[in-house]
Amino acid sequence: MTTKRKIILSAFIGLILSIYLVTLFAQDSNISNHDQIYQYLMDSSENLVGTNCGIAGIASTNLKYTKTLFTENRIDLLIKLLDSKIPATQYLAIQSLLLVDSKYLDSLTITRLGELKKSKNVVGFCNGCFAGGIYTINKLINDKKNDTGKSIRNYLLGKKEE
Repeated sequence: MTTKRKIILSAFIGLILSIYLVTLFAQDSNISNHDQIYQYLMDSSENLVGTNCGIAGIASTNLKYTKTLFTENRIDLLIKLLDSKIPATQYLAIQSLLLVDSKYLDSLTITRLGELKKSKNVVGFCNGCFAGGIYTINKLINDKKNDTGKSIRNYLLGKKEE
């Protein structure tokens, strides 16, 4: 093999290894990002959820973060969020897990979901500058007249509001 071919082959191998390492580090970074999101939701999140918060009418930070865990299939972290001391975090974890096929949930998680769906813990809901309210988790989950839960589920699923 000529020197020129060796150099080209070495460069090609180097390129392939670089692509592999970048992919590997990106996966590790994503896992670390999930852990950071989990920690924020577990400890630092506001007790407020909504799809149209503030003047700009944007989703609350905790809803955006929950959607990240949901869309990236981090069911393990969503289950752990049921134990948060922040009712809004519990509520978002419940809504997310209710959208997951129950075959991916163990019986303890299903029991815990059933208990939390009856919770009297209160969650603030924002829906624009002057709209919103404070509801119990029970009301947010079980009240069919309240569209709050529907808007949260649609956001998690990536559906546009109707």
